[in-house]
Amino acid sequence: MKTLRPYLMFDGDCETALRFYAEALGGQIKSIQRYGDVPAQAPEADKARVMHAEFEAEGIAFMASDGMPGRGPNPGSMIWLTVLLESTADQDRIWDKLAQGGNVSQPLQETFWGARFGMVTDKFGIPWMLNCELGAKK
Repeated sequence: MKTLRPYLMFDGDCETALRFYAEALGGQIKSIQRYGDVPAQAPEADKARVMHAEFEAEGIAFMASDGMPGRGPNPGSMIWLTVLLESTADQDRIWDKLAQGGNVSQPLQETFWGARFGMVTDKFGIPWMLNCELGAKK
């Protein structure tokens, strides 16, 4: 099974935006990870930035981040599409198609959060993230 989730990118105000959406949409922030919580060392000024968050409201689900420290989102790149996969074979097939004529910004690789993950912008300029939990079927 594949699931498509929007991924909203902010530049330092992700948590403020999520609190706003929680109030406006009657939802809740399901999880927040900050750059200071991950194995890679982040500069002190960036440790409170949101690395990854998940939001849910009735019939609505999306993910969000403040983006990489020092590299805020550019206009047009504030929304990414994330495909959550259960099979690395499906991930490879989709990745190969999206990467044709596109631009790979992070190759598929195993991550510290237990998934195989990659980021690519397709030939039409749409940014994608493909995430396959490694505990899922290969």
